[in-house]
Amino acid sequence: MVEQLLTPITATAIALGTGAASGAFSGWLGWNASNEPFDGRKFSGAIATGVIAGMVLVFANLAALKDSVLDPSGWAFITMLGTIFMGTMGSDFLRNRVGDIVAKIFGSNKTETPVPATDTTTVKTTTVK
Repeated sequence: MVEQLLTPITATAIALGTGAASGAFSGWLGWNASNEPFDGRKFSGAIATGVIAGMVLVFANLAALKDSVLDPSGWAFITMLGTIFMGTMGSDFLRNRVGDIVAKIFGSNKTETPVPATDTTTVKTTTVK
């Protein structure tokens, strides 16, 4: 029955959409856990990560995805979508954590405000008596 409803191309499109939805969900969870105001740039980065990770997971498992469409019960396809969803959320989480670690190692903190430069051309001298 499932093979009559889904072609392999449609299943691939659904799987890619699952990756994008997973990225959006992961971005929402990250924003909801922080006390920061909503940042569209971070949210779109999570969606982009979801799409890219979804593409990798879909095309790495394309044969299994095609076979899952042919399963008459439909559970194999649902399992594939769940795997893609969780794998994409994991990749977004990993991307965030690796970014934090790299920022700590190299001392780059994106949230710091820049310190204004001080004038170092004047020298104040004092004499000791």
